[in-house]
Amino acid sequence: MIFKYSLKIFFSLLAVYFFSACNGDADKFRQAVIAGDLEIQEISVNPPLRYSNEEKILLNAGQTLSFQAKVKQENGLERDFTDTAIWSTSDTNIATVSKGSLTAKQDGEITVKAEFAGYADEKKVTVRTVDLKSITIQGSTQIDACQSEQFTAIGEYADTRPLWPNLDVNWSLSSKDIATVSNGGDTKGLLTTNKTGSQGTVDIIAIKDDVPEAQTLTINNTLKTIAVTPQTVNIAKDNTQQLIATATYEDNSSTPDISSNITWKSNSEGVAKVDSAGGLVTGVAKGEAEIVGACGEAVSNAVKVTVTAPTGGDAIQINEGS
Repeated sequence: MIFKYSLKIFFSLLAVYFFSACNGDADKFRQAVIAGDLEIQEISVNPPLRYSNEEKILLNAGQTLSFQAKVKQENGLERDFTDTAIWSTSDTNIATVSKGSLTAKQDGEITVKAEFAGYADEKKVTVRTVDLKSITIQGSTQIDACQSEQFTAIGEYADTRPLWPNLDVNWSLSSKDIATVSNGGDTKGLLTTNKTGSQGTVDIIAIKDDVPEAQTLTINNTLKTIAVTPQTVNIAKDNTQQLIATATYEDNSSTPDISSNITWKSNSEGVAKVDSAGGLVTGVAKGEAEIVGACGEAVSNAVKVTVTAPTGGDAIQINEGS
């Protein structure tokens, strides 16, 4: 029985191979081999959980939504094939998709489709631009000096669509005296207190489509001590070593890692230099140096750095007859 089943799969794959070869499509054969090996039964396109009970998936032009492609095997197991499946939309003028990430471009109705080895599934998406109703800021209302806090925004629209997490907003602060906030890249929404150790309050502001929202953040609890590890560093020239700074505050609470929130300094940049914002030490030349980290009035223990010759060794001149 097993032999007959295996033989059936073999001839099926053989047929797909010759068909694919004739059409110059090696990817179809590769997919068929994977599908046969995993005994795939079906593929499904899955929107985020917040849309799981929604009949319509509604987006505004400019929004991006991540779908998953999952395959079901005969043994009942599911596998994530989001990066492996072939994705497409019924109208690229309305929306485009790449590895499950669908970006809406203009109002209209489309289907987003995932295919693999002859199996396919699709979901309907409606791009309909409606007004943003309100924004909710997520993040702490209190942090200690010399720390950072990641803020995100949730959007509520004027129709029936679910709340929109990680809303792409423009971030700003009511004052830059005691903190700054990133407004781009992977760190967008990351608030960092100034390295002066200042205390006080500041409003963090999120705005999108002329809809603003603000939340007050209190920076308190003065930094008392900074402990840096390792306390001694031995590295070869051009090699690196990461230093880690731990904070202790006036209330005796501690923060495991504030390495990116303090200012680093080497007393001999010609021997060992240190990334002033991160604590990464690089050997420059043979010798010794000391490195400290500081925020406000708190200064860390001095780390002794010894830089040796490059691991390849110094060059040796050999004279004839010597």
